[in-house]
Amino acid sequence: MVVASATPVPHGMLRQNLVGQALVAIIRGDLPGGQWLVEQEMADRFGVSRTPIRETINQLASFGVVRLYPNRGAQVQPFGSEQLRDIYLVRQILESEASRLACGHIAADALDWAASQSQALADARDHSEEWANQQMEADRNLHDLIARSCGSERLRTELQRYWTLIDAVRMSLGHRYEAREQALREHLTIIAALRSGDAQAAADAMTRHIRQTAEAAVNLMFGVASASADADTHGRNNHSRGKRGQAAVERKTKG
Repeated sequence: MVVASATPVPHGMLRQNLVGQALVAIIRGDLPGGQWLVEQEMADRFGVSRTPIRETINQLASFGVVRLYPNRGAQVQPFGSEQLRDIYLVRQILESEASRLACGHIAADALDWAASQSQALADARDHSEEWANQQMEADRNLHDLIARSCGSERLRTELQRYWTLIDAVRMSLGHRYEAREQALREHLTIIAALRSGDAQAAADAMTRHIRQTAEAAVNLMFGVASASADADTHGRNNHSRGKRGQAAVERKTKG
């Protein structure tokens, strides 16, 4: 028998939890593109009343994963590699500027703590579920530290709103350790740039980090390599073929 908690869940927390669950369902395809969202069906699915479902649908629409049609309802929009890259593109713009603005405004001991967290996790050999949870906590701590130090409340608020989307992506991916190990190394590079006081280097390091994270997420979720990676591979192959062709011409000339 399931015993209900005697403490009610705060309304805002309930809404955020519902938004997160709905985002995961959309990203995973449980709520596929083209499906119309019926409030009562959604309420039954998530075990809540229709009121928080209405608020959840409006928030999903603000993220662009649902489209509202007057007098018709809400329809889930297609979600694939292009949409996932778009999410990370906006995050890249926001986080890179936050890093630029935060540079020189973060206490040295806070950066030392962030570095020690990331380094300890990077050095760990036991990549258990607990390790993955600690990595996620260290990741959030660093990004939140940067957001709190950027000096722009509007930028910080928008970043926090966007993290709802990023958390849903992470939940959809589960515990994939390779990308997390790379993220830890990139965090250390970001921290080193912040320590040096080089705002451009900090912004550039964050840009590379978000781009790498985006491509890892796209590859893990959809098995799609980045266009730049494809171009690099194509270029290397062409270069290799060109060298082989040149060598063949030289052999014929000598013969």
